[in-house]
Amino acid sequence: MRFIVRLLAVVGLLFILLISVLVVGVSRLHVAGHSPVVIKDGTVLTLAVEGPFIEDSPTRTGLTSILTGHAKKLREVIAGIDKAAADSRIKGLVLKIDASAGMSQIQELRAAIKRFRAAGKFVYAFADDYGESAAGNGEYYLASASDQLWLQPMGEVMLTDVVFEAPFLKDMFAKLDVEPEFVKRAEYKTAPETYTERAYTPAAREMMESLANDLTQQLVTDVAASRGLSADDVRAILARGPMTADEALQAKLIDHAGYADEVVATAKKAAGTEVPTLALPDYYAQAGAEKHDRPNIALIYEVGEIDRVTGPIDATSDRRGLDQGNAVVQGFSQAMANPSVKVIVFRIDSPGGSVSGSESIRRMVVRAKQAGKKIVVSMGSVAASGGYWISADADKIVADPATLTGSIGVFSGKFVVGKGLADIGVTTDRTTAGPFAAMDSPFAPFTADQSQKLNADIDAVYNGFISIVANGRNLPAGTVAGSAKGRVWSGQQAKQLGLVDSLGGLDDAINLARQVGNIPADQPTALRVYPEPLSPLEAVMAVVKGDADIKSDVGSQLGDLDGPAGAAVRALAPLFRDPRGDMVRMPDLGAVR
Repeated sequence: MRFIVRLLAVVGLLFILLISVLVVGVSRLHVAGHSPVVIKDGTVLTLAVEGPFIEDSPTRTGLTSILTGHAKKLREVIAGIDKAAADSRIKGLVLKIDASAGMSQIQELRAAIKRFRAAGKFVYAFADDYGESAAGNGEYYLASASDQLWLQPMGEVMLTDVVFEAPFLKDMFAKLDVEPEFVKRAEYKTAPETYTERAYTPAAREMMESLANDLTQQLVTDVAASRGLSADDVRAILARGPMTADEALQAKLIDHAGYADEVVATAKKAAGTEVPTLALPDYYAQAGAEKHDRPNIALIYEVGEIDRVTGPIDATSDRRGLDQGNAVVQGFSQAMANPSVKVIVFRIDSPGGSVSGSESIRRMVVRAKQAGKKIVVSMGSVAASGGYWISADADKIVADPATLTGSIGVFSGKFVVGKGLADIGVTTDRTTAGPFAAMDSPFAPFTADQSQKLNADIDAVYNGFISIVANGRNLPAGTVAGSAKGRVWSGQQAKQLGLVDSLGGLDDAINLARQVGNIPADQPTALRVYPEPLSPLEAVMAVVKGDADIKSDVGSQLGDLDGPAGAAVRALAPLFRDPRGDMVRMPDLGAVR
Protein backbone atom coordinates (compact mmCIF):
# COMPACT_ATOMS: atom_id res chain seq x y z
CA MET A 1 0.00 0.00 0.00
CA ARG A 2 2.81 2.40 0.87
CA PHE A 3 4.41 1.67 -2.52
CA ILE A 4 1.15 2.62 -4.28
CA VAL A 5 0.85 5.84 -2.28
CA ARG A 6 4.42 6.75 -3.16
CA LEU A 7 3.86 5.94 -6.83
CA LEU A 8 0.65 7.98 -7.13
CA ALA A 9 2.16 10.93 -5.28
CA VAL A 10 5.28 10.87 -7.43
CA VAL A 11 3.19 10.73 -10.62
CA GLY A 12 1.22 13.78 -9.49
CA LEU A 13 4.36 15.59 -8.42
CA LEU A 14 6.11 14.81 -11.69
CA PHE A 15 3.18 16.18 -13.67
CA ILE A 16 3.42 19.49 -11.86
CA LEU A 17 7.21 19.43 -12.18
CA LEU A 18 6.91 18.86 -15.92
CA ILE A 19 4.65 21.87 -16.35
CA SER A 20 6.96 23.99 -14.17
CA VAL A 21 10.07 22.91 -16.04
CA LEU A 22 8.41 23.63 -19.39
CA VAL A 23 7.42 27.10 -18.23
CA VAL A 24 10.92 27.80 -16.92
CA GLY A 25 12.48 26.36 -20.05
CA VAL A 26 10.33 28.45 -22.38
CA SER A 27 11.05 31.61 -20.40
CA ARG A 28 14.79 30.92 -20.49
CA LEU A 29 14.71 30.28 -24.21
CA HIS A 30 12.82 33.51 -24.70
CA VAL A 31 15.31 35.48 -22.65
CA ALA A 32 18.31 33.82 -24.27
CA GLY A 33 16.95 34.16 -27.77
CA HIS A 34 17.42 30.43 -28.43
CA SER A 35 21.19 30.88 -28.53
CA PRO A 36 24.10 30.54 -26.09
CA VAL A 37 25.24 33.57 -24.15
CA VAL A 38 27.98 35.47 -25.97
CA ILE A 39 30.51 37.06 -23.66
CA LYS A 40 31.78 40.24 -25.27
CA ASP A 41 34.75 42.44 -24.45
CA GLY A 42 33.75 45.23 -22.07
CA THR A 43 31.02 43.20 -20.32
CA VAL A 44 29.73 44.32 -16.94
CA LEU A 45 28.29 41.54 -14.79
CA THR A 46 25.30 41.90 -12.47
CA LEU A 47 24.41 39.98 -9.34
CA ALA A 48 21.09 40.22 -7.51
CA VAL A 49 21.42 39.44 -3.82
CA GLU A 50 17.97 38.37 -2.65
CA GLY A 51 18.80 36.65 0.61
CA PRO A 52 21.05 33.84 1.83
CA PHE A 53 22.72 31.76 -0.85
CA ILE A 54 22.32 28.01 -0.69
CA GLU A 55 25.15 25.61 -0.04
CA ASP A 56 25.58 22.93 -2.66
CA SER A 57 24.03 20.26 -0.46
CA PRO A 58 24.40 16.63 -1.59
CA THR A 59 20.65 16.26 -1.19
CA ARG A 60 20.10 18.91 -3.83
CA THR A 61 20.00 16.31 -6.59
CA GLY A 62 17.50 14.58 -8.79
CA LEU A 63 13.98 15.89 -8.27
CA THR A 64 14.83 18.93 -6.21
CA SER A 65 17.54 20.03 -8.61
CA ILE A 66 14.77 20.59 -11.15
CA LEU A 67 12.95 22.82 -8.70
CA THR A 68 15.87 24.68 -7.16
CA GLY A 69 18.34 24.83 -10.00
CA HIS A 70 17.58 28.55 -10.32
CA ALA A 71 18.67 29.23 -6.76
CA LYS A 72 22.09 30.82 -6.41
CA LYS A 73 24.70 28.56 -4.85
CA LEU A 74 27.35 30.31 -2.79
CA ARG A 75 30.21 28.26 -4.24
CA GLU A 76 29.18 29.02 -7.82
CA VAL A 77 28.70 32.74 -7.14
CA ILE A 78 32.17 33.02 -5.63
CA ALA A 79 33.70 30.84 -8.35
CA GLY A 80 32.00 33.05 -10.95
CA ILE A 81 33.46 36.21 -9.41
CA ASP A 82 36.93 34.65 -9.34
CA LYS A 83 36.55 33.41 -12.91
CA ALA A 84 35.54 36.90 -14.03
CA ALA A 85 38.50 38.44 -12.20
CA ALA A 86 40.85 36.60 -14.57
CA ASP A 87 38.70 37.21 -17.68
CA SER A 88 39.89 40.24 -19.66
CA ARG A 89 36.45 40.57 -21.26
CA ILE A 90 34.87 41.41 -17.90
CA LYS A 91 35.33 44.99 -16.71
CA GLY A 92 33.15 45.26 -13.64
CA LEU A 93 30.33 43.98 -11.46
CA VAL A 94 27.12 45.66 -10.29
CA LEU A 95 25.48 44.32 -7.14
CA LYS A 96 21.73 44.82 -6.68
CA ILE A 97 21.15 44.18 -2.99
CA ASP A 98 17.55 43.45 -2.08
CA ALA A 99 18.01 41.37 1.07
CA SER A 100 20.73 40.22 3.39
CA ALA A 101 22.69 37.00 3.34
CA GLY A 102 24.15 35.59 6.54
CA MET A 103 27.12 37.41 8.03
CA SER A 104 29.58 34.57 7.34
CA GLN A 105 28.38 34.29 3.73
CA ILE A 106 28.84 38.03 3.36
CA GLN A 107 32.41 37.71 4.61
CA GLU A 108 33.15 35.13 1.91
CA LEU A 109 31.52 37.32 -0.74
CA ARG A 110 33.46 40.37 0.48
CA ALA A 111 36.70 38.41 0.13
CA ALA A 112 35.79 37.47 -3.46
CA ILE A 113 34.90 41.10 -4.24
CA LYS A 114 38.29 42.23 -2.89
CA ARG A 115 40.05 39.71 -5.16
CA PHE A 116 37.97 40.96 -8.09
CA ARG A 117 38.91 44.58 -7.39
CA ALA A 118 42.56 43.65 -6.90
CA ALA A 119 42.50 42.32 -10.47
CA GLY A 120 41.75 45.84 -11.71
CA LYS A 121 37.97 45.50 -12.00
CA PHE A 122 35.35 47.78 -10.45
CA VAL A 123 32.38 46.90 -8.26
CA TYR A 124 29.35 49.13 -7.75
CA ALA A 125 26.61 48.32 -5.23
CA PHE A 126 23.03 49.59 -5.37
CA ALA A 127 20.07 49.18 -3.02
CA ASP A 128 16.67 50.78 -2.72
CA ASP A 129 17.48 50.93 0.98
CA TYR A 130 20.01 49.57 3.44
CA GLY A 131 17.46 48.86 6.11
CA GLU A 132 14.04 50.51 5.81
CA SER A 133 12.65 50.79 9.34
CA ALA A 134 14.80 47.81 10.29
CA ALA A 135 18.50 47.10 10.65
CA GLY A 136 20.24 46.86 7.29
CA ASN A 137 23.56 45.61 8.64
CA GLY A 138 23.87 42.67 6.27
CA GLU A 139 22.96 44.57 3.11
CA TYR A 140 25.30 47.42 3.93
CA TYR A 141 28.12 45.15 5.14
CA LEU A 142 28.19 43.48 1.74
CA ALA A 143 27.86 46.73 -0.19
CA SER A 144 30.69 48.37 1.73
CA ALA A 145 33.24 46.13 0.00
CA SER A 146 32.47 47.88 -3.31
CA ASP A 147 34.18 50.81 -5.04
CA GLN A 148 30.97 52.83 -5.07
CA LEU A 149 27.84 52.58 -2.95
CA TRP A 150 24.59 53.82 -4.45
CA LEU A 151 21.30 54.37 -2.68
CA GLN A 152 17.93 55.31 -4.11
CA PRO A 153 17.28 58.99 -3.22
CA MET A 154 14.29 58.09 -1.04
CA GLY A 155 16.07 55.16 0.60
CA GLU A 156 17.42 54.88 4.13
CA VAL A 157 20.52 53.52 5.80
CA MET A 158 20.04 51.97 9.21
CA LEU A 159 23.01 50.38 10.90
CA THR A 160 22.89 49.05 14.44
CA ASP A 161 24.84 46.89 16.84
CA VAL A 162 24.30 43.16 16.36
CA VAL A 163 21.55 42.00 18.70
CA PHE A 164 20.06 38.63 19.59
CA GLU A 165 16.59 38.06 20.95
CA ALA A 166 14.58 34.93 21.63
CA PRO A 167 11.07 33.95 22.72
CA PHE A 168 10.59 31.94 25.91
CA LEU A 169 7.60 29.60 26.25
CA LYS A 170 7.67 28.50 29.87
CA ASP A 171 4.53 30.43 30.90
CA MET A 172 2.64 29.27 27.81
CA PHE A 173 3.38 25.63 28.64
CA ALA A 174 2.33 26.26 32.23
CA LYS A 175 -1.06 27.57 31.05
CA LEU A 176 -1.45 24.44 28.94
CA ASP A 177 -0.38 22.20 31.83
CA VAL A 178 2.49 20.92 29.71
CA GLU A 179 5.75 20.31 31.56
CA PRO A 180 9.03 20.46 29.61
CA GLU A 181 11.52 18.04 31.21
CA PHE A 182 15.02 18.53 29.83
CA VAL A 183 18.55 17.98 31.04
CA LYS A 184 21.61 19.53 29.47
CA ARG A 185 25.39 19.71 29.61
CA ALA A 186 26.29 22.31 30.46
CA GLU A 187 25.18 25.77 31.54
CA TYR A 188 25.64 27.41 28.11
CA LYS A 189 23.57 24.80 26.24
CA THR A 190 20.66 27.17 25.75
CA ALA A 191 18.39 25.38 23.28
CA PRO A 192 16.02 23.81 25.85
CA GLU A 193 15.81 27.08 27.77
CA THR A 194 13.33 28.27 25.17
CA TYR A 195 10.87 25.88 26.85
CA THR A 196 12.05 25.98 30.47
CA GLU A 197 12.83 29.64 31.17
CA ARG A 198 11.16 33.06 31.04
CA ALA A 199 14.30 34.94 29.96
CA TYR A 200 18.00 34.43 29.36
CA THR A 201 19.79 32.74 32.23
CA PRO A 202 22.95 34.55 33.42
CA ALA A 203 25.13 32.08 31.47
CA ALA A 204 23.06 32.45 28.32
CA ARG A 205 23.10 36.24 28.56
CA GLU A 206 26.87 36.23 29.01
CA MET A 207 27.31 34.04 25.93
CA MET A 208 24.88 35.93 23.71
CA GLU A 209 26.28 39.34 24.66
CA SER A 210 29.81 38.09 24.03
CA LEU A 211 28.77 36.87 20.58
CA ALA A 212 26.88 40.08 19.80
CA ASN A 213 29.84 42.23 20.84
CA ASP A 214 32.27 40.14 18.80
CA LEU A 215 30.12 40.24 15.65
CA THR A 216 29.52 43.97 16.10
CA GLN A 217 33.26 44.53 16.35
CA GLN A 218 33.79 42.57 13.13
CA LEU A 219 31.17 44.74 11.41
CA VAL A 220 32.73 47.95 12.72
CA THR A 221 36.28 46.98 11.79
CA ASP A 222 35.45 45.87 8.25
CA VAL A 223 33.14 48.79 7.42
CA ALA A 224 35.63 51.29 8.80
CA ALA A 225 38.45 49.84 6.70
CA SER A 226 36.32 49.72 3.53
CA ARG A 227 34.92 53.24 3.86
CA GLY A 228 38.03 55.00 5.17
CA LEU A 229 36.38 55.79 8.50
CA SER A 230 37.58 55.33 12.05
CA ALA A 231 36.08 52.70 14.30
CA ASP A 232 34.71 55.48 16.51
CA ASP A 233 33.02 57.03 13.46
CA VAL A 234 31.27 53.76 12.66
CA ARG A 235 30.20 53.17 16.26
CA ALA A 236 28.70 56.66 16.33
CA ILE A 237 26.79 55.80 13.15
CA LEU A 238 25.44 52.61 14.76
CA ALA A 239 23.95 54.75 17.51
CA ARG A 240 22.29 57.29 15.17
CA GLY A 241 19.37 55.28 13.91
CA PRO A 242 17.89 55.60 10.40
CA MET A 243 19.57 58.05 8.02
CA THR A 244 18.22 59.54 4.83
CA ALA A 245 20.23 59.33 1.62
CA ASP A 246 21.48 62.90 2.14
CA GLU A 247 22.54 62.13 5.70
CA ALA A 248 24.27 58.95 4.55
CA LEU A 249 26.18 60.97 1.96
CA GLN A 250 27.33 63.43 4.60
CA ALA A 251 28.40 60.55 6.86
CA LYS A 252 30.38 59.04 3.94
CA LEU A 253 28.40 55.83 4.11
CA ILE A 254 27.40 56.07 0.44
CA ASP A 255 28.91 57.72 -2.62
CA HIS A 256 25.81 58.49 -4.73
CA ALA A 257 22.09 58.92 -4.32
CA GLY A 258 20.59 57.64 -7.55
CA TYR A 259 18.58 54.97 -9.28
CA ALA A 260 19.30 51.50 -10.61
CA ASP A 261 19.37 52.63 -14.25
CA GLU A 262 21.88 55.34 -13.35
CA VAL A 263 24.16 52.79 -11.69
CA VAL A 264 24.08 50.62 -14.81
CA ALA A 265 24.76 53.62 -17.07
CA THR A 266 27.68 54.69 -14.88
CA ALA A 267 29.09 51.15 -14.90
CA LYS A 268 28.90 50.94 -18.70
CA LYS A 269 30.61 54.32 -18.97
CA ALA A 270 33.38 53.12 -16.66
CA ALA A 271 33.75 50.00 -18.80
CA GLY A 272 33.91 52.17 -21.92
CA THR A 273 31.29 50.12 -23.71
CA GLU A 274 27.60 49.81 -24.49
CA VAL A 275 27.67 46.00 -24.31
CA PRO A 276 24.56 44.71 -22.48
CA THR A 277 25.12 43.66 -18.90
CA LEU A 278 25.26 39.93 -18.15
CA ALA A 279 23.96 38.19 -15.02
CA LEU A 280 26.76 36.51 -13.10
CA PRO A 281 24.99 33.10 -12.97
CA ASP A 282 24.62 33.17 -16.78
CA TYR A 283 28.27 34.12 -17.15
CA TYR A 284 29.36 31.25 -14.90
CA ALA A 285 27.12 28.80 -16.72
CA GLN A 286 28.81 29.78 -19.97
CA ALA A 287 32.41 30.34 -18.85
CA GLY A 288 31.95 27.80 -16.04
CA ALA A 289 34.15 25.58 -14.04
CA GLU A 290 36.53 23.25 -15.81
CA LYS A 291 35.73 19.55 -15.80
CA HIS A 292 38.37 17.16 -14.52
CA ASP A 293 38.45 13.41 -15.03
CA ARG A 294 41.10 13.03 -12.34
CA PRO A 295 40.18 15.26 -9.39
CA ASN A 296 42.79 15.82 -6.70
CA ILE A 297 40.43 17.54 -4.23
CA ALA A 298 37.02 16.18 -3.25
CA LEU A 299 34.33 18.51 -1.89
CA ILE A 300 31.68 17.02 0.40
CA TYR A 301 28.82 18.91 2.02
CA GLU A 302 26.96 18.44 5.29
CA VAL A 303 24.11 20.95 5.30
CA GLY A 304 21.24 21.25 7.77
CA GLU A 305 20.40 19.16 10.81
CA ILE A 306 22.24 15.87 11.12
CA ASP A 307 19.95 12.85 11.00
CA ARG A 308 20.61 9.23 11.87
CA VAL A 309 22.47 7.52 9.05
CA THR A 310 20.20 4.94 7.46
CA GLY A 311 20.57 2.75 4.39
CA PRO A 312 22.80 -0.12 3.31
CA ILE A 313 25.50 -1.25 5.69
CA ASP A 314 28.08 -1.12 2.89
CA ALA A 315 28.40 2.51 1.87
CA THR A 316 30.72 1.56 -0.99
CA SER A 317 27.91 -0.18 -2.87
CA ASP A 318 26.45 1.36 -6.01
CA ARG A 319 23.11 2.02 -4.35
CA ARG A 320 22.56 5.77 -3.98
CA GLY A 321 19.75 7.37 -2.06
CA LEU A 322 18.76 10.93 -1.30
CA ASP A 323 19.02 10.87 2.49
CA GLN A 324 21.48 13.53 3.57
CA GLY A 325 23.33 11.35 6.08
CA ASN A 326 23.64 8.64 3.49
CA ALA A 327 24.87 11.15 0.94
CA VAL A 328 27.69 12.30 3.21
CA VAL A 329 28.74 8.73 3.95
CA GLN A 330 28.56 7.83 0.27
CA GLY A 331 30.53 10.94 -0.63
CA PHE A 332 33.37 9.92 1.65
CA SER A 333 33.26 6.36 0.33
CA GLN A 334 33.49 7.53 -3.28
CA ALA A 335 36.30 9.97 -2.50
CA MET A 336 38.24 7.29 -0.61
CA ALA A 337 37.88 4.90 -3.53
CA ASN A 338 39.40 7.40 -5.98
CA PRO A 339 43.22 7.17 -5.79
CA SER A 340 43.67 10.55 -7.50
CA VAL A 341 41.92 12.36 -4.63
CA LYS A 342 44.56 13.65 -2.22
CA VAL A 343 42.45 15.87 0.02
CA ILE A 344 38.81 16.05 1.06
CA VAL A 345 37.36 19.50 1.78
CA PHE A 346 34.40 18.93 4.10
CA ARG A 347 32.05 21.92 3.97
CA ILE A 348 29.82 22.00 7.05
CA ASP A 349 26.82 24.25 7.60
CA SER A 350 24.97 22.48 10.39
CA PRO A 351 23.68 23.28 13.89
CA GLY A 352 23.89 19.63 14.96
CA GLY A 353 21.34 16.90 15.42
CA SER A 354 21.53 13.19 16.12
CA VAL A 355 24.41 11.91 18.26
CA SER A 356 24.50 8.60 16.42
CA GLY A 357 24.32 10.33 13.03
CA SER A 358 27.16 12.68 14.01
CA GLU A 359 29.28 9.77 15.17
CA SER A 360 28.62 7.80 11.97
CA ILE A 361 29.81 10.74 9.89
CA ARG A 362 32.82 11.33 12.16
CA ARG A 363 33.74 7.68 11.61
CA MET A 364 33.93 8.34 7.87
CA VAL A 365 36.31 11.23 8.51
CA VAL A 366 38.54 8.92 10.56
CA ARG A 367 38.39 6.19 7.92
CA ALA A 368 39.29 8.65 5.18
CA LYS A 369 42.37 9.72 7.15
CA GLN A 370 43.31 6.07 7.67
CA ALA A 371 43.03 5.64 3.89
CA GLY A 372 45.66 8.34 3.43
CA LYS A 373 43.39 11.28 2.61
CA LYS A 374 43.90 14.66 4.24
CA ILE A 375 40.77 16.37 5.57
CA VAL A 376 40.19 20.13 5.63
CA VAL A 377 36.93 21.33 7.17
CA SER A 378 35.38 24.55 5.88
CA MET A 379 32.77 25.91 8.28
CA GLY A 380 29.88 27.90 6.83
CA SER A 381 27.38 30.01 8.76
CA VAL A 382 27.16 27.49 11.58
CA ALA A 383 29.12 24.37 12.48
CA ALA A 384 28.16 23.89 16.08
CA SER A 385 27.29 21.02 18.40
CA GLY A 386 26.99 18.04 16.05
CA GLY A 387 28.45 20.27 13.34
CA TYR A 388 31.58 20.59 15.48
CA TRP A 389 31.51 16.90 16.47
CA ILE A 390 32.03 15.90 12.82
CA SER A 391 34.75 18.55 12.40
CA ALA A 392 37.00 17.67 15.30
CA ASP A 393 39.10 14.95 13.60
CA ALA A 394 39.99 16.98 10.51
CA ASP A 395 43.62 17.80 9.79
CA LYS A 396 42.71 21.48 9.53
CA ILE A 397 39.61 23.52 10.33
CA VAL A 398 38.85 26.81 8.59
CA ALA A 399 35.99 29.04 9.77
CA ASP A 400 34.67 32.45 8.78
CA PRO A 401 35.16 35.05 11.53
CA ALA A 402 31.36 35.17 11.94
CA THR A 403 30.79 31.40 11.87
CA LEU A 404 28.88 30.14 14.92
CA THR A 405 30.72 27.10 16.19
CA GLY A 406 31.62 25.16 19.31
CA SER A 407 28.50 24.39 21.36
CA ILE A 408 30.30 21.34 22.72
CA GLY A 409 27.41 20.05 24.77
CA VAL A 410 24.26 17.97 24.71
CA PHE A 411 20.65 18.03 25.85
CA SER A 412 17.70 15.68 25.85
CA GLY A 413 14.25 15.39 27.35
CA LYS A 414 10.57 15.40 26.57
CA PHE A 415 7.32 17.34 26.96
CA VAL A 416 4.94 15.86 29.51
CA VAL A 417 1.36 16.46 28.35
CA GLY A 418 -0.60 14.20 30.72
CA LYS A 419 -1.99 17.01 32.89
CA GLY A 420 -2.89 19.11 29.89
CA LEU A 421 -4.81 16.24 28.34
CA ALA A 422 -6.60 15.56 31.63
CA ASP A 423 -7.76 19.19 31.69
CA ILE A 424 -9.75 18.57 28.51
CA GLY A 425 -11.04 15.16 29.55
CA VAL A 426 -8.41 12.89 28.00
CA THR A 427 -7.09 10.13 30.25
CA THR A 428 -4.38 7.58 29.59
CA ASP A 429 -3.54 4.12 30.82
CA ARG A 430 -0.85 1.55 30.10
CA THR A 431 -0.09 -2.10 30.58
CA THR A 432 2.28 -3.27 33.27
CA ALA A 433 5.88 -2.91 32.14
CA GLY A 434 9.45 -2.60 33.35
CA PRO A 435 10.81 0.58 34.95
CA PHE A 436 12.16 2.01 31.68
CA ALA A 437 9.62 0.81 29.11
CA ALA A 438 7.67 4.09 29.25
CA MET A 439 10.67 6.35 29.74
CA ASP A 440 9.84 8.20 26.54
CA SER A 441 6.16 8.49 27.30
CA PRO A 442 4.78 12.03 27.02
CA PHE A 443 1.98 11.17 29.45
CA ALA A 444 4.04 10.98 32.64
CA PRO A 445 7.16 12.67 34.02
CA PHE A 446 10.44 10.85 34.46
CA THR A 447 10.64 8.68 37.54
CA ALA A 448 13.64 9.05 39.83
CA ASP A 449 15.29 6.00 38.24
CA GLN A 450 14.55 7.25 34.74
CA SER A 451 15.92 10.69 35.54
CA GLN A 452 19.08 9.14 36.96
CA LYS A 453 19.51 7.02 33.82
CA LEU A 454 18.91 9.99 31.51
CA ASN A 455 21.51 12.04 33.36
CA ALA A 456 24.00 9.19 33.15
CA ASP A 457 23.41 8.92 29.39
CA ILE A 458 23.87 12.66 28.94
CA ASP A 459 27.08 12.59 30.98
CA ALA A 460 28.42 9.78 28.80
CA VAL A 461 27.67 11.70 25.60
CA TYR A 462 29.09 14.94 26.96
CA ASN A 463 32.30 13.36 28.24
CA GLY A 464 32.62 11.45 24.98
CA PHE A 465 32.24 14.71 23.05
CA ILE A 466 35.02 16.34 25.06
CA SER A 467 37.26 13.32 24.50
CA ILE A 468 36.64 13.40 20.74
CA VAL A 469 37.54 17.08 20.56
CA ALA A 470 40.60 16.67 22.77
CA ASN A 471 41.94 13.80 20.65
CA GLY A 472 41.04 15.39 17.33
CA ARG A 473 42.44 18.81 18.15
CA ASN A 474 45.38 17.50 20.18
CA LEU A 475 44.35 19.54 23.18
CA PRO A 476 44.25 18.60 26.87
CA ALA A 477 40.81 17.41 27.94
CA GLY A 478 40.78 20.08 30.66
CA THR A 479 41.36 22.81 28.08
CA VAL A 480 38.51 21.51 25.93
CA ALA A 481 36.24 21.25 28.96
CA GLY A 482 36.88 24.92 29.66
CA SER A 483 35.81 25.84 26.11
CA ALA A 484 32.85 23.46 26.14
CA LYS A 485 29.85 23.66 28.50
CA GLY A 486 27.62 24.02 25.44
CA ARG A 487 28.98 27.49 24.71
CA VAL A 488 28.71 28.89 21.19
CA TRP A 489 31.70 30.85 19.90
CA SER A 490 32.24 32.97 16.83
CA GLY A 491 34.85 31.67 14.42
CA GLN A 492 37.13 34.48 15.53
CA GLN A 493 36.77 33.48 19.18
CA ALA A 494 37.15 29.78 18.34
CA LYS A 495 40.50 30.41 16.67
CA GLN A 496 41.81 32.01 19.85
CA LEU A 497 40.71 28.90 21.76
CA GLY A 498 42.33 26.46 19.34
CA LEU A 499 39.00 25.07 18.16
CA VAL A 500 39.75 26.17 14.58
CA ASP A 501 43.07 26.64 12.82
CA SER A 502 42.53 29.61 10.54
CA LEU A 503 39.94 32.14 9.43
CA GLY A 504 38.52 32.24 5.91
CA GLY A 505 35.94 30.85 3.57
CA LEU A 506 35.63 27.87 1.28
CA ASP A 507 38.15 29.34 -1.15
CA ASP A 508 40.71 29.59 1.65
CA ALA A 509 39.99 26.01 2.70
CA ILE A 510 40.58 24.80 -0.87
CA ASN A 511 43.88 26.70 -1.00
CA LEU A 512 44.87 25.15 2.34
CA ALA A 513 43.91 21.73 0.96
CA ARG A 514 46.53 22.15 -1.75
CA GLN A 515 49.14 22.74 0.92
CA VAL A 516 48.25 19.85 3.22
CA GLY A 517 47.86 17.56 0.21
CA ASN A 518 51.29 18.53 -1.17
CA ILE A 519 49.70 19.35 -4.52
CA PRO A 520 52.35 21.04 -6.70
CA ALA A 521 51.86 24.75 -7.28
CA ASP A 522 51.90 24.28 -11.06
CA GLN A 523 49.22 21.56 -10.95
CA PRO A 524 45.67 22.89 -11.50
CA THR A 525 43.16 22.46 -8.70
CA ALA A 526 40.89 19.69 -9.91
CA LEU A 527 37.80 19.82 -7.70
CA ARG A 528 34.82 17.46 -7.74
CA VAL A 529 31.75 17.35 -5.52
CA TYR A 530 30.93 13.99 -3.97
CA PRO A 531 28.68 12.05 -4.02
CA GLU A 532 28.01 12.32 -7.71
CA PRO A 533 24.40 13.49 -8.12
CA LEU A 534 21.50 11.32 -9.08
CA SER A 535 19.81 11.99 -12.38
CA PRO A 536 16.12 12.99 -12.19
CA LEU A 537 15.14 9.46 -13.37
CA GLU A 538 17.33 7.83 -10.70
CA ALA A 539 15.78 10.11 -8.10
CA VAL A 540 12.25 9.16 -9.14
CA MET A 541 13.07 5.47 -8.99
CA ALA A 542 14.72 5.85 -5.58
CA VAL A 543 11.58 7.52 -4.19
CA VAL A 544 9.20 4.99 -5.75
CA LYS A 545 11.22 2.05 -4.44
CA GLY A 546 11.43 3.58 -0.99
CA ASP A 547 15.22 3.89 -1.17
CA ALA A 548 15.04 7.62 -0.55
CA ASP A 549 12.98 9.95 1.58
CA ILE A 550 11.80 12.92 -0.47
CA LYS A 551 10.93 14.74 2.74
CA SER A 552 14.56 14.63 3.86
CA ASP A 553 15.63 15.68 0.39
CA VAL A 554 13.55 18.84 0.37
CA GLY A 555 13.11 19.31 4.11
CA SER A 556 15.31 22.28 4.92
CA GLN A 557 15.12 23.63 1.38
CA LEU A 558 11.34 24.13 1.02
CA GLY A 559 11.78 27.85 1.45
CA ASP A 560 13.72 27.91 -1.81
CA LEU A 561 10.75 26.62 -3.80
CA ASP A 562 8.03 28.88 -5.10
CA GLY A 563 5.05 28.71 -7.41
CA PRO A 564 2.99 25.56 -8.05
CA ALA A 565 6.02 23.27 -7.86
CA GLY A 566 6.85 24.43 -4.35
CA ALA A 567 3.24 24.09 -3.26
CA ALA A 568 3.13 20.56 -4.65
CA VAL A 569 6.24 19.45 -2.81
CA ARG A 570 5.04 20.95 0.48
CA ALA A 571 1.68 19.23 0.09
CA LEU A 572 3.09 15.82 -0.84
CA ALA A 573 6.19 15.65 1.33
CA PRO A 574 4.37 14.30 4.43
CA LEU A 575 3.35 11.21 2.44
CA PHE A 576 6.98 10.15 2.29
CA ARG A 577 7.80 10.56 5.95
CA ASP A 578 9.25 7.49 7.58
CA PRO A 579 7.08 6.88 10.66
CA ARG A 580 9.93 5.08 12.42
CA GLY A 581 11.59 8.43 12.96
CA ASP A 582 8.92 9.36 15.53
CA MET A 583 9.52 6.24 17.57
CA VAL A 584 13.22 6.52 18.20
CA ARG A 585 14.53 8.86 20.87
CA MET A 586 18.21 9.74 20.75
CA PRO A 587 19.89 12.44 22.83
CA ASP A 588 19.96 15.47 20.56
CA LEU A 589 22.97 17.74 20.23
CA GLY A 590 20.51 20.50 19.55
CA ALA A 591 20.40 23.61 17.43
CA VAL A 592 22.22 26.83 18.09
CA ARG A 593 19.90 29.44 19.49
